[in-house]
Amino acid sequence: MVVPICYAFDGNYFFTPIDEKPKSVAAGDLKRVRNIKANSRVALVIDHYSEEWRELAYVLVSGEAEIIEPAAGDSEHARAVTLLREKYRQYRSMAIDQRPIIRIAPRRVKCWPRAS
Repeated sequence: MVVPICYAFDGNYFFTPIDEKPKSVAAGDLKRVRNIKANSRVALVIDHYSEEWRELAYVLVSGEAEIIEPAAGDSEHARAVTLLREKYRQYRSMAIDQRPIIRIAPRRVKCWPRAS
């Protein structure tokens, strides 16, 4: 399953929220959440597109995902919310602090073109 995401990276983990955009099911019943609970291995592709094809680039991150539920005193969830709100102004008015966040721990990174 491929799902476009908004993410923040803290140098160790990628974080992406289950935000308030309209969903047809509850957060815990979303296909991506069920998939992670069944198999935590995930891939994240971050690309750079350009009309000048010599400038095309991507990073492929293979990793392990975990669902972080909002809980009183959970500093990792709070830090993820802060990072996401700093990066995306749209999240500043959403209650992502009260919703699950997906944490991705990178295990392998592949870049193209390869750095020289």
